[in-house]
Amino acid sequence: MGVPVQAKTIRAADPGLGFTLQFDSPPNSTVRVVARIANSYTSEVHVLNPINDTTLVCVVPFGDSSYTPGQAITFELDIYVPHDANDASTISGIAMQDSGVFQFASNIPTRIEDGQTLASGAMINSLDGQYAGIMQGDGNFCVYAQAVLNGSSSLPNTDSTYSQGHAGAVLKVQRGRIYIQDVNGNTVTSSPQMSDIITAAMVIDSNGNICLLPPGSDTPVPVSVR
Repeated sequence: MGVPVQAKTIRAADPGLGFTLQFDSPPNSTVRVVARIANSYTSEVHVLNPINDTTLVCVVPFGDSSYTPGQAITFELDIYVPHDANDASTISGIAMQDSGVFQFASNIPTRIEDGQTLASGAMINSLDGQYAGIMQGDGNFCVYAQAVLNGSSSLPNTDSTYSQGHAGAVLKVQRGRIYIQDVNGNTVTSSPQMSDIITAAMVIDSNGNICLLPPGSDTPVPVSVR
């Protein structure tokens, strides 16, 4: 069954996949991580000194450093504690691709300002880095958890605009509303008008909800875009 562990702050760029392992308690043991990315590459990291902290930052190299910014790739991590254990904790999810040399700070934005758009295929990070919002090619903006525990084969869709069938559509934030607009600029669906926060930015909160963030506020307001 492995040990209770989560993967956070997941990034993909040259030279590979970066993530932070978060243990429920210090494992006080050695660790081995087998990482698979995009169903194409496998790499391992071995920590042969006992880990006496609840977090472990890892950067795992792969054979391909051609990462297309703003695209999502799948990953799977098998975490063995100790490193020679037979049973692993498995975590799967999506990684957001950055361009250039790997940095733990992502180039993916965490907010769409008033008057800005999110193009088809582009992504936005949640404020806490645990969710990825993707303007999918089918015209639907979806929010996914970046990691799934216990080896689940599916990624939870925590929020969505439910506007499939409009290929090439974009997301736009304007005057307190969030819009999905088709390739001709026609509104497919939108959130209700929030007249008291007409210059709000769109963000994703710590629960994976699509939100508007009023100017000068630290409290996102969930909105429904249907």
